[in-house]
Amino acid sequence: MGIPPYRRPPFPDESLLGTMPDSKLAAFGGMSKERVVNRRRRLGIRSFHFGRQWKILRAKLRARRLAAGLTPPEVAAQANLCVGHYLEMESGKTKTSLPDTVKRLAAVLRCREGDFAAAPA
Repeated sequence: MGIPPYRRPPFPDESLLGTMPDSKLAAFGGMSKERVVNRRRRLGIRSFHFGRQWKILRAKLRARRLAAGLTPPEVAAQANLCVGHYLEMESGKTKTSLPDTVKRLAAVLRCREGDFAAAPA
């Protein structure tokens, strides 16, 4: 028996395109960065860059959580976040967040994204 032919690994979930740097997604999926870039461009998805993150306004985030009557672990669980990460956002250690995270938090806190976060410029 000879060596089996090389098979390209299947492309990871396309919903991840544009949510993290192309190089990180390439490493995660075990493929070249060029393959990730070409796939993202073919689908018309903008590239990820750190400038698109929302600025978390920690005092407003805490006020919204208290108004909703939730504890930090409850908010984190409902928004599918790590409790430590949520606490870092509320304390100000983490100053920015991805748009998807902000949307999930807004849904849990029953408010708009702009009520506790500043949109990217």
